[in-house]
Amino acid sequence: MSAPLPTRVRFVESVRPRFGPERGFLFDQRSGRVFSLNGTGAFAAARFHDQQPVADVLAAMVEAFEVDEAVARRALIAFVGQLRREGVAEVVDG
Repeated sequence: MSAPLPTRVRFVESVRPRFGPERGFLFDQRSGRVFSLNGTGAFAAARFHDQQPVADVLAAMVEAFEVDEAVARRALIAFVGQLRREGVAEVVDG
């Protein structure tokens, strides 16, 4: 059984994102750290920044990258977990 998807993900107030067509960056003004995102990470993070529900981000990933939903789900859950561990994003349910 796979882990449930959170409803939404949002970046903490100190994070300033920048997204390009093939990569992105998250700058945490509080810590001074910069996080480099690959194309897939930038794709998902840009949608989180636009406040899209995580389920919609998952569907967009499946379509854009022509990947199996289970594979995309695992990758997205891992990515959200990493963002949370680094303190740059939080899960918003409800």
